[in-house]
Amino acid sequence: MVFVTAFIGMYLTPYNLEILPTVMALVGIYLLVSAACALNCFIEIDEDSKMDRTKTRPLVTEEINPVFAFFFGVSLWILSMMILYFYSNTMTMLLGLIAFFTYLFVYTPLKKKTPFAVWVGAIPGALPPLMGHTTVMNDIDIVGISLFSLLFMWQLPHFLAISLYNKLDYLKAGFKIYPNSIGNEKTKKLILIYTAILVLVPFVAFSRTTNQWFYSFSIICIGLVFFLYSVQGLIKKKEDENIWAKKYFLGSLIYLPTILVWMVWFIN
Repeated sequence: MVFVTAFIGMYLTPYNLEILPTVMALVGIYLLVSAACALNCFIEIDEDSKMDRTKTRPLVTEEINPVFAFFFGVSLWILSMMILYFYSNTMTMLLGLIAFFTYLFVYTPLKKKTPFAVWVGAIPGALPPLMGHTTVMNDIDIVGISLFSLLFMWQLPHFLAISLYNKLDYLKAGFKIYPNSIGNEKTKKLILIYTAILVLVPFVAFSRTTNQWFYSFSIICIGLVFFLYSVQGLIKKKEDENIWAKKYFLGSLIYLPTILVWMVWFIN
């Protein structure tokens, strides 16, 4: 997803892409996210060991030595910074620094303190497409803002759906999530609200589309289908909540690439 969204950020510019800078910038962004993931696994070995969904990760099972994982992650981060500096630009490298440090040193510790951490975690998760865009533009324009906003808003209901059917797992690890803090019903209402906002985000780039009428009509239809499914969560019986949440999660994985393809097709 990082690779694809970063490339889409590059593609949605008025300039032709040069092969070497494009490939190297993508590699740099990919290595940056890989570094953050590796170091997150290092930081959260204890928490991961308590959760069913993460207890088979290689640091928990001791397939990989934690010290090696730490230096591996730091090495990837240094390499990614060098690549972004030399093959991209300073703005993209700084956005990468923001993503890296926000994810590891703000979002990661905040997860055990407040469910609001999901908002903080959505920031680094939404930066790769913007970084791809700034790699080419060396500036932040309306399309870059639209891509960042789309990924940011998408992560909120996407993660809340995951937290609904994994709430006991998160509880064991001591992570604060909305279902355990405010209950399932209020969490489903939040999913509905965030979905409603999410389906409006693609209109941010409306002025840059080639066929504005058809783009708008298509976005409305796609968004309406996804929104109506989020409404179903409010009327599902308690025993069916997990099934609905898993289907919503899968639906979100379909919705995002569909919208991104539509933006690629219609935006100059």
